[in-house]
Amino acid sequence: MGVATSLPCASPFHAEVTKAIAHTARLLEKLGHDVELYDFRFDYESPWRSRARISAVEAALFFQRAEERFRVSLADDDVEPQIRTLIEKGKIIDGVTHAADIDIIRRAGADVAADLDQFDVFLSPVLSQPTLRVGESPNTVLEDPSKWLATMAFMSLANMSGLPAIALPVQQSEHGLPLGIQLTARYGDETTLLQIANALEKQIGWDLRRPPILDDAELKTCLD
Repeated sequence: MGVATSLPCASPFHAEVTKAIAHTARLLEKLGHDVELYDFRFDYESPWRSRARISAVEAALFFQRAEERFRVSLADDDVEPQIRTLIEKGKIIDGVTHAADIDIIRRAGADVAADLDQFDVFLSPVLSQPTLRVGESPNTVLEDPSKWLATMAFMSLANMSGLPAIALPVQQSEHGLPLGIQLTARYGDETTLLQIANALEKQIGWDLRRPPILDDAELKTCLD
Protein backbone atom coordinates (compact mmCIF):
# COMPACT_ATOMS: atom_id res chain seq x y z
CA MET A 1 0.00 0.00 0.00
CA GLY A 2 1.40 3.35 -1.05
CA VAL A 3 1.13 6.50 1.07
CA ALA A 4 1.43 9.99 -0.40
CA THR A 5 4.07 12.16 1.24
CA SER A 6 3.27 15.45 -0.52
CA LEU A 7 1.31 16.95 -3.37
CA PRO A 8 2.36 15.84 -6.88
CA CYS A 9 3.94 19.28 -7.34
CA ALA A 10 6.05 18.68 -4.18
CA SER A 11 4.09 21.15 -2.04
CA PRO A 12 3.66 19.87 1.53
CA PHE A 13 0.38 19.01 3.20
CA HIS A 14 -1.04 21.09 6.02
CA ALA A 15 0.13 19.82 9.42
CA GLU A 16 -3.35 18.59 10.38
CA VAL A 17 -3.64 16.68 7.10
CA THR A 18 -0.19 15.13 7.56
CA LYS A 19 -1.26 13.96 11.01
CA ALA A 20 -4.43 12.38 9.60
CA ILE A 21 -2.47 10.55 6.89
CA ALA A 22 0.08 9.24 9.41
CA HIS A 23 -2.71 8.12 11.74
CA THR A 24 -4.43 6.23 8.93
CA ALA A 25 -1.17 4.61 7.81
CA ARG A 26 -0.62 3.31 11.34
CA LEU A 27 -4.14 1.87 11.41
CA LEU A 28 -3.51 0.13 8.10
CA GLU A 29 -0.28 -1.37 9.43
CA LYS A 30 -2.18 -2.54 12.50
CA LEU A 31 -4.61 -4.28 10.15
CA GLY A 32 -1.70 -6.17 8.60
CA HIS A 33 -1.00 -4.15 5.46
CA ASP A 34 2.49 -3.36 4.19
CA VAL A 35 2.73 0.43 4.00
CA GLU A 36 5.26 2.26 1.82
CA LEU A 37 5.78 6.01 1.59
CA TYR A 38 5.67 7.14 -2.03
CA ASP A 39 6.76 10.53 -3.37
CA PHE A 40 4.22 10.72 -6.19
CA ARG A 41 5.08 13.21 -8.93
CA PHE A 42 2.81 14.34 -11.74
CA ASP A 43 2.72 17.49 -13.87
CA TYR A 44 -1.00 18.20 -13.61
CA GLU A 45 -1.10 21.87 -14.62
CA SER A 46 -2.15 21.19 -18.23
CA PRO A 47 -4.54 18.29 -17.43
CA TRP A 48 -6.19 20.32 -14.70
CA ARG A 49 -6.85 23.25 -17.02
CA SER A 50 -8.35 20.79 -19.50
CA ARG A 51 -10.50 19.22 -16.78
CA ALA A 52 -11.72 22.65 -15.69
CA ARG A 53 -12.80 23.50 -19.24
CA ILE A 54 -14.52 20.12 -19.65
CA SER A 55 -16.41 20.75 -16.41
CA ALA A 56 -17.48 24.14 -17.75
CA VAL A 57 -18.83 22.64 -20.98
CA GLU A 58 -20.66 19.91 -19.05
CA ALA A 59 -22.19 22.48 -16.69
CA ALA A 60 -23.37 24.64 -19.59
CA LEU A 61 -24.96 21.63 -21.32
CA PHE A 62 -26.60 20.34 -18.13
CA PHE A 63 -28.32 23.62 -17.31
CA GLN A 64 -29.25 24.27 -20.94
CA ARG A 65 -31.10 20.95 -20.99
CA ALA A 66 -32.68 21.73 -17.62
CA GLU A 67 -33.97 25.06 -18.93
CA GLU A 68 -35.40 23.34 -22.01
CA ARG A 69 -37.03 20.57 -20.01
CA PHE A 70 -38.64 22.76 -17.36
CA ARG A 71 -39.19 25.75 -19.67
CA VAL A 72 -37.65 28.22 -17.27
CA SER A 73 -34.59 30.46 -17.38
CA LEU A 74 -31.84 30.04 -14.82
CA ALA A 75 -31.78 33.01 -12.46
CA ASP A 76 -28.51 34.36 -11.09
CA ASP A 77 -29.29 33.22 -7.56
CA ASP A 78 -30.39 29.70 -8.58
CA VAL A 79 -26.79 28.46 -8.44
CA GLU A 80 -23.59 29.32 -6.58
CA PRO A 81 -21.31 31.94 -8.17
CA GLN A 82 -18.74 29.28 -9.05
CA ILE A 83 -21.33 27.26 -11.00
CA ARG A 84 -22.49 30.40 -12.77
CA THR A 85 -18.89 31.07 -13.81
CA LEU A 86 -18.56 27.52 -15.17
CA ILE A 87 -21.78 27.84 -17.16
CA GLU A 88 -20.76 31.11 -18.80
CA LYS A 89 -17.25 29.86 -19.59
CA GLY A 90 -18.60 26.61 -20.98
CA LYS A 91 -20.77 28.43 -23.49
CA ILE A 92 -17.76 29.99 -25.24
CA ILE A 93 -15.34 27.03 -25.39
CA ASP A 94 -15.00 25.87 -29.00
CA GLY A 95 -15.31 22.26 -30.18
CA VAL A 96 -11.66 21.84 -31.17
CA THR A 97 -10.48 22.93 -27.73
CA HIS A 98 -12.99 20.59 -26.10
CA ALA A 99 -11.81 17.62 -28.19
CA ALA A 100 -8.18 18.39 -27.36
CA ASP A 101 -9.02 18.64 -23.66
CA ILE A 102 -10.65 15.19 -23.71
CA ASP A 103 -7.52 13.72 -25.31
CA ILE A 104 -5.26 15.37 -22.72
CA ILE A 105 -7.34 13.96 -19.86
CA ARG A 106 -7.32 10.46 -21.33
CA ARG A 107 -3.54 10.47 -21.67
CA ALA A 108 -3.01 11.95 -18.21
CA GLY A 109 -5.38 9.44 -16.64
CA ALA A 110 -3.52 6.55 -18.24
CA ASP A 111 -0.22 7.89 -16.88
CA VAL A 112 -1.62 8.18 -13.34
CA ALA A 113 -3.06 4.66 -13.46
CA ALA A 114 0.24 3.23 -14.71
CA ASP A 115 2.21 4.96 -11.96
CA LEU A 116 -0.07 3.79 -9.15
CA ASP A 117 -0.44 0.25 -10.50
CA GLN A 118 2.49 -0.84 -8.32
CA PHE A 119 0.20 -0.54 -5.28
CA ASP A 120 -2.95 -2.45 -4.39
CA VAL A 121 -4.26 0.73 -2.78
CA PHE A 122 -2.87 4.26 -2.59
CA LEU A 123 -3.52 6.46 0.46
CA SER A 124 -3.69 10.23 0.05
CA PRO A 125 -5.63 13.14 1.53
CA VAL A 126 -8.95 14.23 0.07
CA LEU A 127 -7.83 17.84 0.50
CA SER A 128 -4.29 18.98 1.22
CA GLN A 129 -5.63 21.67 3.55
CA PRO A 130 -8.16 21.46 6.40
CA THR A 131 -11.75 21.10 5.25
CA LEU A 132 -13.15 24.27 3.71
CA ARG A 133 -16.08 25.98 5.35
CA VAL A 134 -19.22 26.72 3.38
CA GLY A 135 -18.49 29.57 0.98
CA GLU A 136 -14.70 29.26 1.16
CA SER A 137 -14.26 27.41 -2.13
CA PRO A 138 -12.35 29.78 -4.45
CA ASN A 139 -14.20 31.03 -7.52
CA THR A 140 -11.08 30.75 -9.69
CA VAL A 141 -11.29 27.26 -11.17
CA LEU A 142 -10.69 28.57 -14.70
CA GLU A 143 -8.85 31.84 -14.12
CA ASP A 144 -6.36 30.54 -11.53
CA PRO A 145 -6.35 26.71 -11.30
CA SER A 146 -3.35 26.75 -8.95
CA LYS A 147 -5.58 27.56 -5.95
CA TRP A 148 -7.66 24.50 -6.69
CA LEU A 149 -4.67 22.33 -7.52
CA ALA A 150 -3.04 23.10 -4.19
CA THR A 151 -6.14 21.90 -2.35
CA MET A 152 -7.69 18.97 -4.21
CA ALA A 153 -5.00 17.51 -6.47
CA PHE A 154 -5.44 13.86 -5.50
CA MET A 155 -9.21 13.96 -5.79
CA SER A 156 -8.80 15.43 -9.27
CA LEU A 157 -6.29 12.77 -10.30
CA ALA A 158 -8.72 10.02 -9.31
CA ASN A 159 -11.43 11.70 -11.36
CA MET A 160 -9.15 12.08 -14.39
CA SER A 161 -7.85 8.51 -14.31
CA GLY A 162 -11.17 6.83 -13.60
CA LEU A 163 -9.56 4.72 -10.89
CA PRO A 164 -11.97 3.65 -8.15
CA ALA A 165 -11.54 5.78 -5.04
CA ILE A 166 -13.31 6.38 -1.76
CA ALA A 167 -13.11 9.19 0.80
CA LEU A 168 -13.33 8.52 4.53
CA PRO A 169 -13.36 10.94 7.48
CA VAL A 170 -10.65 9.84 9.91
CA GLN A 171 -10.05 12.77 12.25
CA GLN A 172 -11.33 16.24 13.04
CA SER A 173 -9.60 19.58 12.57
CA GLU A 174 -9.15 22.01 15.44
CA HIS A 175 -12.37 23.66 14.24
CA GLY A 176 -14.31 20.41 14.51
CA LEU A 177 -14.54 19.77 10.76
CA PRO A 178 -13.79 16.30 9.34
CA LEU A 179 -10.36 15.53 7.88
CA GLY A 180 -10.73 13.08 5.04
CA ILE A 181 -8.38 10.56 3.47
CA GLN A 182 -8.74 9.05 0.01
CA LEU A 183 -8.07 5.43 -0.90
CA THR A 184 -7.48 4.70 -4.59
CA ALA A 185 -7.36 1.20 -6.06
CA ARG A 186 -6.60 -0.34 -9.45
CA TYR A 187 -9.11 -0.40 -12.28
CA GLY A 188 -11.99 -2.73 -11.50
CA ASP A 189 -10.84 -3.52 -7.96
CA GLU A 190 -13.67 -1.93 -6.03
CA THR A 191 -13.85 -5.08 -3.90
CA THR A 192 -10.44 -4.50 -2.29
CA LEU A 193 -11.23 -0.82 -1.87
CA LEU A 194 -14.51 -1.45 -0.06
CA GLN A 195 -13.01 -4.19 2.12
CA ILE A 196 -10.20 -1.93 3.33
CA ALA A 197 -12.56 1.01 3.79
CA ASN A 198 -14.90 -1.15 5.86
CA ALA A 199 -12.04 -2.36 8.07
CA LEU A 200 -10.80 1.21 8.54
CA GLU A 201 -14.24 2.50 9.45
CA LYS A 202 -14.49 -0.11 12.19
CA GLN A 203 -11.10 0.94 13.57
CA ILE A 204 -11.88 4.65 13.42
CA GLY A 205 -15.36 4.45 14.94
CA TRP A 206 -16.48 7.64 13.22
CA ASP A 207 -20.13 6.68 13.61
CA LEU A 208 -19.72 6.86 17.39
CA ARG A 209 -18.75 10.54 17.35
CA ARG A 210 -21.30 13.12 18.45
CA PRO A 211 -21.40 16.93 18.40
CA PRO A 212 -19.91 18.25 21.67
CA ILE A 213 -23.09 20.24 22.39
CA LEU A 214 -24.99 16.98 22.87
CA ASP A 215 -24.53 15.05 26.07
CA ASP A 216 -25.82 11.50 26.47
CA ALA A 217 -29.18 12.62 27.86
CA GLU A 218 -29.80 15.10 25.06
CA LEU A 219 -28.77 12.52 22.47
CA LYS A 220 -31.16 9.96 23.93
CA THR A 221 -33.97 12.52 23.79
CA CYS A 222 -33.21 13.27 20.14
CA LEU A 223 -33.13 9.59 19.22
CA ASP A 224 -36.37 8.89 21.07
